[in-house]
Amino acid sequence: MDLKLRIAICDDEEYYREYIKKMMEEYLMKKRVLFNIDIYMDGVEIFQKESNLYKYDVIFLDIGMPNKNGMETAHEIRKNNSEVDIVFITITQQYVFEGYKVGAVRYIMKKDMKELLPECLDALLQKHLRDGRKMKFPFVKGERTVWLKDILCIEIQSHRLRFTLKDEILYMYGQIGKLEQQLADCHFVRCHQSFLVNLQHIASINNYIICLSNGTEIPVSRAKSIEVKNCYLRYQEI
Repeated sequence: MDLKLRIAICDDEEYYREYIKKMMEEYLMKKRVLFNIDIYMDGVEIFQKESNLYKYDVIFLDIGMPNKNGMETAHEIRKNNSEVDIVFITITQQYVFEGYKVGAVRYIMKKDMKELLPECLDALLQKHLRDGRKMKFPFVKGERTVWLKDILCIEIQSHRLRFTLKDEILYMYGQIGKLEQQLADCHFVRCHQSFLVNLQHIASINNYIICLSNGTEIPVSRAKSIEVKNCYLRYQEI
């Protein structure tokens, strides 16, 4: 599998640090995923190197730690890094709603670790495989490979396909229907006869307008409205 995950486990209890690490290692080796796992005893230790704020794909945080607890650690991480996935591991549901404020992707009770950790890793793998896919396109200025996660939307414009990426615009000759089929399993949805939209970059859907993460507004046809909203809701559950 062409994916490597950089993971941090932060828990003040040695038993759980080692237990979680062992479960992850067994799971990821079985899935043939490359990985690197670092362990920390508390939120203070993880901040000893500033690079730790940016180096991980996923951080598993125990909430009930001394010195700097998991929730405080998560808030500090989010001040600097909005991309890393945060998973809370705890013995209480007391902070579950606060977890949404820092964009936690999962909230795992320690007593249910054996059942919930593999499910959580399944979802994370699916997300990172989706976000990490590349595809080659024959653009007007030459063939190029781009990250699919960087494509916000694709539009038919003056007999060409206009690719709006995070930091540039690229053009390609082709049919949007064929491209729709090509990207069918990559979380793109045809919201209008002239538009393909990356579900990852939808900020909101209001009536018949999609607002993308860069503020661009895209029309949704009445015929596609229900399908688009359902696709978006399914995507959010991943």
